[in-house]
Amino acid sequence: MSARVLISVCLAMSLLSACEQPPRPQSIYFEAVRSGRVDEVRAHLHWDTHPDHADPQGRTGLYWAASDGQREVLVALLDAGASIDARGRSGNTALMAAAQAGRMELMTLLVERGADVEACDDKGLSALHYAVHFEHAPLAERIIARGAAVDARDGKGRTPLYVAAGRASLPICRLLLAHGAAVDARSKNGRTPLHAAADKGSQATAQLLLEAGALVNARDDAGESPLHLAASLPVAELLLARGAKVNARSKKGWTPLRAAEYMQRESIARALRARGGRR
Repeated sequence: MSARVLISVCLAMSLLSACEQPPRPQSIYFEAVRSGRVDEVRAHLHWDTHPDHADPQGRTGLYWAASDGQREVLVALLDAGASIDARGRSGNTALMAAAQAGRMELMTLLVERGADVEACDDKGLSALHYAVHFEHAPLAERIIARGAAVDARDGKGRTPLYVAAGRASLPICRLLLAHGAAVDARSKNGRTPLHAAADKGSQATAQLLLEAGALVNARDDAGESPLHLAASLPVAELLLARGAKVNARSKKGWTPLRAAEYMQRESIARALRARGGRR
């Protein structure tokens, strides 16, 4: 082969190779990720962006794709080798982002690709905690079905049931109890889901927990019962009807009546006095 022919062949191959490559992207990587421009994302990955490239808070493209519901981008990143359980500076993962945003399809995809359903962030919050907090009941059920621990505890010792009770989320409380959640699981300060429901003032949630066997006179580390925390008259009346001790004293000597007076809950105070409540 003559030198001229060889040069022509090499030049042709070089041009062919150049044609096969995507053009260098002009966009900002995370803008392309979050807006779902998958071809631009692939171009970034081809040229100079690592699939685990993170923003200043340590959140990767996979995190943002999961959060913003960008399925094609998420798949492209996973196919390019993105770490499925990569953590941001606060320990959050793409699965947690999907749980917060209620992205059922993306959460399912991540789990099927191997995401850790029991991973927790720096506050001890799991994907299930986030699904419960943001009241995504179908998503919470899917996470449990995929093996998430129903009584997982966050950094304050709160289970998903405690979180749901504190948000008066009746459907999620029912879901968790149906999957065997411990009705009297205590947080680090000794409070139970019934304490949380009473503090929220939700009669329906408190009733559900009591029907599931919650201890009406459970005491937290301060010696307070759910009746001490009752934030509404219907909750206080329900607890009293179920046998709450009207004159139970906390460690600092306060009765439910003293607590109600301090919180200026006069209707509750009157109901407690009518039941023989003392200060």
